Amino acid sequence: MLVNSAQSAVAVAGEMNLANATVTLRVPLTAGIHALTFRQDNAQPRTVWKIETSLRAEGIVPTVSRVTPNSMITSAGATLTLEGRGFEIDTVVELVGSGTTTLRLATTVVSSTQILATLPPNTANGTYTVRLIQPNGSPVATSATVSVGPRRVFLPIVTR
Repeated sequence: MLVNSAQSAVAVAGEMNLANATVTLRVPLTAGIHALTFRQDNAQPRTVWKIETSLRAEGIVPTVSRVTPNSMITSAGATLTLEGRGFEIDTVVELVGSGTTTLRLATTVVSSTQILATLPPNTANGTYTVRLIQPNGSPVATSATVSVGPRRVFLPIVTR
């Protein structure tokens, strides 16, 4: 068994009979995103389980410090990069517009400090506030905004 994270790696070797067994691992991990991989490599077929989990230090509220790009054209769609802290696996990004307009974006949590979110093409023009939905369903308001607008074409003015 291998427990691997950015901070530590622990290997447990030897024969283990896991039929109807409970295995408890106690591994000190800091806050952040961690992957645990279990491999059965002494028998065929080979079985691999990967479990991703995130730990958040108590009292840490996810915050967004920067969104790039923060302005885009309506027809293109785009991938937004959110930087901040306290992001957990399964956090979802929403854009909240005027009235009842809320867009839930396809979201990938890269790390506890970075999220990628995909803005769909043909999103309505406007300014949207970024909101995070935590894995437990509770929303986290942010002060970050994203503006979506029409393509602007600037033509030169020729005078004679």
